[in-house]
Amino acid sequence: MKLVNKTLLFATCILSFTSYSYAQNAAVEHKDTTVLEQQAEKNDAKAQLDLGMIYLTGQGKPVDYVKAKELLEKSANQGNARAQDELGNMYYENRGGIKDYAKAKELYEKAIAQGDARALADLGWLYYNGQGVALDYDKAKELIEKSVEKGDARGQGILGILYSEGKAVPRDYAKAKELFEKSIAQGYLRSKNGLGLLYDEGKGVSKDYVKAKTLYEEAAKYGSISAVNNIGFIYYDGKGVPRSYKKAMEYFNKALEMGYEGAENNLAIMYYEGKGVQKNLVKARALYEKSAQNGSIEAQSNLGIMYLNGQGGVRNYSKAKEWLEKAANQKNAVAQTQMGGMYFEGKGVKRDYFEAKDWFEKAAKQDNGEAQFILGFMYYQGKGVPKDKAKAKDYFKQACLNKEQRGCQWYSKFK
Repeated sequence: MKLVNKTLLFATCILSFTSYSYAQNAAVEHKDTTVLEQQAEKNDAKAQLDLGMIYLTGQGKPVDYVKAKELLEKSANQGNARAQDELGNMYYENRGGIKDYAKAKELYEKAIAQGDARALADLGWLYYNGQGVALDYDKAKELIEKSVEKGDARGQGILGILYSEGKAVPRDYAKAKELFEKSIAQGYLRSKNGLGLLYDEGKGVSKDYVKAKTLYEEAAKYGSISAVNNIGFIYYDGKGVPRSYKKAMEYFNKALEMGYEGAENNLAIMYYEGKGVQKNLVKARALYEKSAQNGSIEAQSNLGIMYLNGQGGVRNYSKAKEWLEKAANQKNAVAQTQMGGMYFEGKGVKRDYFEAKDWFEKAAKQDNGEAQFILGFMYYQGKGVPKDKAKAKDYFKQACLNKEQRGCQWYSKFK
């Protein structure tokens, strides 16, 4: 079982800055809400936008997604491009239980038609993740770069993510850092989450957990869901702070309350392992189920494993295969290894060494040590493949390098 990784993303898995982005809300923080309410009642689109953002972010009023949506809709319906973009982000992030990628896309396009640069980046993010549209890195890159050309700070932050992940563009941590810093300099402080992750993981910079935590906290102050989740990891791992599973639970819960669905998987892990909370496999499985249904690849893999092993409920090979296959087809190496194991041992499926080998090889290419060890064993024993001790030795070595101790033990036999 594994936690959803620390994230650069805006709200998903994957993964997540947060998606809503009202110029850091710096201006909103100091608005007189009484005056705004009076102006909004008079159908002032700008006041409706400002007041909607106050309810959305909780800066000046308690968070109220229903009121936020109502006010943003009124402003958006009057043609306010920024309100259209922010309302689109509410649909994107499921703020208030209204997730609808098609509606988000529609609103982003309306804002773009009025020249809103930030909406270009938001639409590009949909194409980057294949949410409500076919995944298209080229289109994503084109839209996000257009946003950056217009000087948009949010677009700079998103382009920084692209360079950090190296999918739509060649990976370049130095370029990512430069873009995050430009975004921050323009007042988009949620980009501090991306910069914090670079320091957290030592990518393009020297590792600095204290600096990472500070950056996460500053990003979280301005509503970054992922930063909140990432602070949870800081306490879970005990990096730069005393390890505290209780604190980790608090931050994962807070991230979940803010709409970060990946936090469900993280909380499930806590219940699964009994860290920061009493061990409860039933609760863990229920949380995995919810997160898996919401599209978390890690949760799909973890849920499949629980069904496979009969943890937190009855064993169900059919359900195990369904969830593991779903995650495996999305390149989750753990799920690919488990699928290989099902075919290798004939659990819930007809034993098929050739099918098993195919899944193990997919996982091995992603440096999964367990899959590499099993492939080594298959070549050593000649199970489903011709005996080949040279290949066996190579796979055992790879497994050992990826911290699979059984691989180290078997590799030592060849010396």
